[in-house]
Amino acid sequence: MTERKLLVGKVADILGDYELAINMGKNSGVKPGTEFAVLGKKSITDPDSHKTLGTYKYDKVRVRVSRVEDNFSVASTTLSFSLDINLPLSPPKLRSDVPAAVLDLDREVSVGDIVEERR
Repeated sequence: MTERKLLVGKVADILGDYELAINMGKNSGVKPGTEFAVLGKKSITDPDSHKTLGTYKYDKVRVRVSRVEDNFSVASTTLSFSLDINLPLSPPKLRSDVPAAVLDLDREVSVGDIVEERR
């Protein structure tokens, strides 16, 4: 049996603090409950030569599809559990109030960001 390829699309719109639209729907094979990661990337530079060594790709946030239309889907951020009991147990927002310099990675979701299915 051939394994289905992962779905890859883009953020089509930001609908609120916890919800976004993806440019894929029923016609692309998206179903309610499908999980996606919104991807970010950071260039890695050698501190001595200042040459670019490559690109580090990371998950900005994960979302789960709650509504599927023919050509787009609506997804919400998913709850991430942590062993650190000082952290609130609420879904991460799509836009962060924490400066990027503190995080060292851009976690803010933007229209056009790549989304990739997670299994």
